[in-house]
Amino acid sequence: MQNAPFIRLLCPLITGICIQHFCPAVNLIYIFFITTICSFLFYLIPRNPAEKFRFRYTYGISICFLFCTLGMLSVALKQMQETPIPATYIKAIARIDENNGKKIKSVSCTVTIEHLIDQNEAYHQFSKKAILYFYPDDHSCALVPGNYIIFKQKLQPIQNIPNPEAFDYASYTQRKGILYSQYLPEKDWRRLGFSPRMTWKEKALYYRTKVVNIISEINLGKEEQALLNALLLGYTDEISTEQRKLFSSSGLSHILAVSGLHTGIILGILYIAFYPLIWLRMPQMRHIFTIVGLWIYAFITGLSPSVIRACIMASFIIVGYVLNRKGNTLNSLCAAAFFMLLYQPYYLFDIGFQLSYISVLSIVLFYPVIFHGIMTNNKLWNKIAGIIAISLATQIGTLPVAAYYFHTVPLLFLFTNLLIIPLLPIILGISIISVILTAIDISITWIHYATEHLLHFLSLVAYYTDKIPCNSLKIWLEPRHIVLYFGILSSLYIAFKQKKSNWIIFCLSFILLFLIYNKAVPLPKQIENGWVIYNDNQNTVINFIDDKNNFLYSTDSIVDYPKIEKIASNFWIKNGINKFIIAKDSMNNGNLFISRPFILFRQKRILLLDSTNWKTKNSAYQLPIDYVIATNDFKGRLSDLLPLFKIKHLIIPSNITYFKSYWLERECSKHHINCYVIRKEGAWASLDKNEPRP
Repeated sequence: MQNAPFIRLLCPLITGICIQHFCPAVNLIYIFFITTICSFLFYLIPRNPAEKFRFRYTYGISICFLFCTLGMLSVALKQMQETPIPATYIKAIARIDENNGKKIKSVSCTVTIEHLIDQNEAYHQFSKKAILYFYPDDHSCALVPGNYIIFKQKLQPIQNIPNPEAFDYASYTQRKGILYSQYLPEKDWRRLGFSPRMTWKEKALYYRTKVVNIISEINLGKEEQALLNALLLGYTDEISTEQRKLFSSSGLSHILAVSGLHTGIILGILYIAFYPLIWLRMPQMRHIFTIVGLWIYAFITGLSPSVIRACIMASFIIVGYVLNRKGNTLNSLCAAAFFMLLYQPYYLFDIGFQLSYISVLSIVLFYPVIFHGIMTNNKLWNKIAGIIAISLATQIGTLPVAAYYFHTVPLLFLFTNLLIIPLLPIILGISIISVILTAIDISITWIHYATEHLLHFLSLVAYYTDKIPCNSLKIWLEPRHIVLYFGILSSLYIAFKQKKSNWIIFCLSFILLFLIYNKAVPLPKQIENGWVIYNDNQNTVINFIDDKNNFLYSTDSIVDYPKIEKIASNFWIKNGINKFIIAKDSMNNGNLFISRPFILFRQKRILLLDSTNWKTKNSAYQLPIDYVIATNDFKGRLSDLLPLFKIKHLIIPSNITYFKSYWLERECSKHHINCYVIRKEGAWASLDKNEPRP
């Protein structure tokens, strides 16, 4: 604590950010502010030296309250900007901040809404970020940062696509300051012009795109080019889903995101490049040029939070050398985090920010302990031991956090990191030389050849590691498990460093309190039986879970099962559900019986509204049907089924057209049938109970 005074400022700042974010009551700010003022006044009241010494902690407490208030205030100011857009505005003018690329059905752009236009054609100043989805054509694909557009304003707050245990996309965009979205058909917008005014972030992304274009000119394979963009620039748009999966399961996903590891390697390369300055007796200029080069690299990578953090920390340390003052890595890390959170408090909830800081903190704290425990007098072994110590120290901090967010624990991370980390400086160094030579139009074949084969080797390691059985573990962690892990880890570390048994007692007491809390507030039981229709706008897929047996049945002829697996994977991992089996149109397995268009599952009768001409069917009595599921093949009317079936519920999946969904909803209302529209209400889930649970 004495060597890292910024910890005393960072901890209350983080506390204030969390209080205001999870309990957004602005009045709390005034309470903390008044408490801070009172503490200062109480400390400053003249007293005799003895009384002043007795109340010396008041000053420290008041400083904590002050920075806690500052953290709350920074979040409150962000929350005050989150105001809805009045419906009276019919048009809007927006500036393109970033073209996010072309998808299958749209072109996505992040924009800043600068003006709203009302019905009287009056312009109103505005400043909010949004995501616009354009119909894909030549005009929308050509949009670049700085373009201005005018469009018909129908902006809607960003909402999640409700699926069981789905990623909270709305909160993710909100933390980035993006609150609204809208789809724009070709006729609903037009381009106004271009403004050369660009923010620093836009300039950084612009120059990163230029470097990406230079890399595309190198004679590399598609996978190697995508990998080089990710390794060198943090540009992952071209990384395929399969590549991400391979690197994640092999424990190498961290090298695809430019972070402190990459920045440290670039720092080393710059130090070597500027070594001739020592011969010229200008050692201080070597430090200065290294800092400048490091920030140029941060700029080219798009000024991502992880690179900025690493550059701030490295700059603090290098400036310490220039001023002949030995820096403290832990204090530099806390200082970098403090200033970044002061600028943007929502960085605290960014996964990349958390993993980046925790990994460096873990290396600072645990690397010396691990390395001294395994080092010997053998120099070669000590080199290997250093890599092992860094890998283990990193995983000690980041593994539970990564498992909490991504629900995967790579079991071979030590082997893959031991193989790849020593090669990474060589890969990055040769890649930089290759990019520079291509930029100045000089072709040296063997350098490009070496770059391609090194990148290909990296892909092969990930590929063959993924083929090893049981190379990763699927796991579901709750927030309480993360608190328990870091509570025990912190207690044991402090006990080891201070050699005091009090911290062991504290650790045991903490575990006891956790067990009491876990007993008093038990976790929900895992789902063993039920069925789900996922919110997917391409396919209607029904997921039947029968005593942990997992069946997927689709009403469509062409189904994107990898996409459905991605949508449902978190739900399956949380409940320990087995790998899926594709159900057929005619099958009988356990409690699931299918004979299309009829399905019987755990005593519930389900009917699929398919292409059958129900109008021509006759029946002497109405067959009770619990659930009817609409499909795009259904061409008739709901009233055609009423003489045949007594319907309780109609479920309308997301891939049903808006027109058909509208008329089915109207018919349900007319005939007093319960209607559940997945597009509006989220995935249908009847789990253990016969009740829908979005």
